[in-house]
Amino acid sequence: MTVSADPLSYTLGDVLYIPALVGVTLPSGEKHDGYVIVGDYAEGNIDSGADKFSFFTGTVKSEAAENPFVKVGLSDPSNSYQYQNVSEEKAQEVRARHGFKILKTFKKSFKARINPMLEQQ
Repeated sequence: MTVSADPLSYTLGDVLYIPALVGVTLPSGEKHDGYVIVGDYAEGNIDSGADKFSFFTGTVKSEAAENPFVKVGLSDPSNSYQYQNVSEEKAQEVRARHGFKILKTFKKSFKARINPMLEQQ
């Protein structure tokens, strides 16, 4: 599972561990391992900040009863959950297990939209 996060607090590929997700049954039948990967930047679609995330849950709407994350309350913005950053060693393991690759061109273009002056430094 990937999340969108504040680009001032996280970089693409950062991995977070959210204990509340452990054991959630995914549509594939697999059990969630609790790890999420920052796969996108929250560009205006959520409040910014280190503790704000937007969860990508596939093709099922985030509020739909059949969405497995509704059961743990991810669709309710009034809920809060414990999470932690993981070590780079663990992050590498999680990214490899999930086949996650960072697209450097996207990251560069995103920085350019945030602050065109970064390209000139």
